[in-house]
Amino acid sequence: MARREKTSKPAKETKTVPAQGSSWTHGRQLGGKLLSALLFAAIACGPIALFAAAARPAPVVAAAPEAQAAGLSTQQQAAGGYAEGFVSSWLSATKDAPGDLATYVDLAALRQLSVTAWEYRDLSVVSITPVDGSDFVNVVVAAHLKELL
Repeated sequence: MARREKTSKPAKETKTVPAQGSSWTHGRQLGGKLLSALLFAAIACGPIALFAAAARPAPVVAAAPEAQAAGLSTQQQAAGGYAEGFVSSWLSATKDAPGDLATYVDLAALRQLSVTAWEYRDLSVVSITPVDGSDFVNVVVAAHLKELL
């Protein structure tokens, strides 16, 4: 038996894998450009926003209501009651039935009263304001009236 000579096997070839980098190689560069573009956009929007804020009209502020320091005096309250009574008598007085209008004015001096009484509701004193430098008081009385036809 003859011995067979072993032939040496060729050495295994090592596979060389080519070096592979990132598939997206310009990421940092693109990010830098994007950040620069955002910065320039912000700088450009600044003057536009400033112009828009300057062009906007000023807000309308409601006036503060006037408040009296010490409320109404007894004289002012009496004047308000007197004025409300006078307006009520005037609106309900007719030519034939003047009612209690005579307590406020001289009926002989009145030339004309309406034939029918006015229909009114919600008669109230709106304001009582003292006149500066005198003892007089301005009284405003309001009511809802129904038109006479």
